[in-house]
Amino acid sequence: MSDDRKGGETRRRIVKAALALFCARGYGAVGTSDICAAAGVLKGSLYHHFSSKLEVALAALKEYGEGVRSHFVEVARSSGTAAERLSRIFEDVRHQAATDHASVGVVYGCLHGNLAMELSATEPTVRSALEEVTAGWAAAIQPIVNDLLAEGRISDASDAQARAVLAYLHGVVLMAKAANDPAVISTLGRRVLSLLAG
Repeated sequence: MSDDRKGGETRRRIVKAALALFCARGYGAVGTSDICAAAGVLKGSLYHHFSSKLEVALAALKEYGEGVRSHFVEVARSSGTAAERLSRIFEDVRHQAATDHASVGVVYGCLHGNLAMELSATEPTVRSALEEVTAGWAAAIQPIVNDLLAEGRISDASDAQARAVLAYLHGVVLMAKAANDPAVISTLGRRVLSLLAG
């Protein structure tokens, strides 16, 4: 394996490990030693690729954000009515929460939400990255919102409606995390269309 490929693989391992740890514990409770141990690298390797823990978190957020955005795009392009596709977003999140709960006994929540609560007030670079992720997610689900309007289910298909879906999803996930119960996502997720239509 070439040095470039090996370096790229090491960087990916660090980001993947950090993403999992930040989702599970939050930013403040995770140190660079934890990330290195989970990634199986020495601290020198981490600091070769990243200047700080914050830079690792930004890379993890970018990867997480793109993964979720791609999934939203896939759901938006899938078959079914707009209401069914909107429901699928919540059910897919519930499925992931249920998988986490079955594996480790807790609902982890969302890296975007975790970082927003911990860092957005003090770190402008994180705040900017969070908004970039939010904009990407809103754009990805906008086709569903447009189709809800075309189907006569809502009367407004603005960007604010797409962001309202994300805000509600964040809140629902937070409540599921607080209750440590993935079923909360299904129960409350069924209310999203009535909220948009209201």
